[in-house]
Amino acid sequence: LELAKTYYELEQYQECLDAVDRYGGKKTAIFRKDYDYAQVLPKAVISAAYVYGLDENYAGIAAQYLDELIKNTSGKDWELRYFAAQSYMNMAAIAETKENLAKAYTILLENVTHLSKQQEQYLADYIAPVKENVDKVKTKAQKKQSEKTIKELKKARETELPPLSQPLVVNYEALRLLMDELEISAQERQRIQTIVKDAFINPAFINKYFPDKKTYQADEIAFSRGNIAIIEIVLVSVFVPIAIVSLVIFITGFLDESFGTVIICGLLLAATIFSFCFFISSKSPIKNTTEWKSAKFNLPAGFLSKDSAIHFTILANEDIAGEGTEYAVKKVDRNKRTDIDKFKAYSVLKLSSPVKIKRNQEYVCKLTITTFDVPQTLLFSCPAGKIDFTYQGMENAN
Repeated sequence: LELAKTYYELEQYQECLDAVDRYGGKKTAIFRKDYDYAQVLPKAVISAAYVYGLDENYAGIAAQYLDELIKNTSGKDWELRYFAAQSYMNMAAIAETKENLAKAYTILLENVTHLSKQQEQYLADYIAPVKENVDKVKTKAQKKQSEKTIKELKKARETELPPLSQPLVVNYEALRLLMDELEISAQERQRIQTIVKDAFINPAFINKYFPDKKTYQADEIAFSRGNIAIIEIVLVSVFVPIAIVSLVIFITGFLDESFGTVIICGLLLAATIFSFCFFISSKSPIKNTTEWKSAKFNLPAGFLSKDSAIHFTILANEDIAGEGTEYAVKKVDRNKRTDIDKFKAYSVLKLSSPVKIKRNQEYVCKLTITTFDVPQTLLFSCPAGKIDFTYQGMENAN
């Protein structure tokens, strides 16, 4: 087997096939899977393609290697089995027969079944509280290390997102294609959906894979400005202190019967109050414009995973007013519940450049979350006369 690997790396593909065949011919009948043999077989399949070309001769020889690969692997070896399924699909295109497609379908279904159970276990571990087994350790050093590990795990849980198995997504996507190609019955499709149903909690995948679409109410998903605008800082840090100082001096002057000071401070206080009222009035152009440098959004944690990417766009009359892609999860609120659908993720999104939201302008926001090439777009609107966005619904994934 090592010789076969070496020949493959040296691109001596016929010699690679010869080495694999010699090993296969000497292989004795045993009651366990030969994993080392299985790992070399994909190299033999690829070598056969180089030696014989993609014709029917190749298909016959590759099929022998693939049959051996399946015999010597189990559910946990999904990558090798996925390779076998893809190879059978390629061979089906060469021979123009559905027999190899059926073999690929069987392999992918076994992969999906195994990976679905694995994903369900990942979710169960994520939902469960951190296990604390400090009392079971034997030495003080072990206890100290255990306490440190538990503390780190609890800290990580504060921002940890639900797990999502990419192997499951990859295998299920391929399986769905074969369902159409092989014209799988509605009853069988429903059975497969039952297998994977509890493995997917991400709304993008639920809306793509299942007939019952996931929906949310406006109070379950929120989107708002993430920073305080400069004008509001001015209002608070300038006008208010001036008003307080003027009022103190006004009272002090009145008590000391210093009427000149009273008049001056009274006029200053009146001017300050008048200016403050002007800037917060609905007619003030400054009050009617708010600057965004970042945005906050909170939504069910299932929307996100560690592999999710976000693209955020604010549109004014279909023109881009602002956008961004950089985000950070600040907190995952578990609400002390075991229902993962109730977990909330609080995140901050940084805009590429500041955007000014005008009260007299209508805006639309599109927040697209993409996980393993499956997008889900959340829609928000800000009608004229407002400066806040409200959740409107979702655009389903393709």
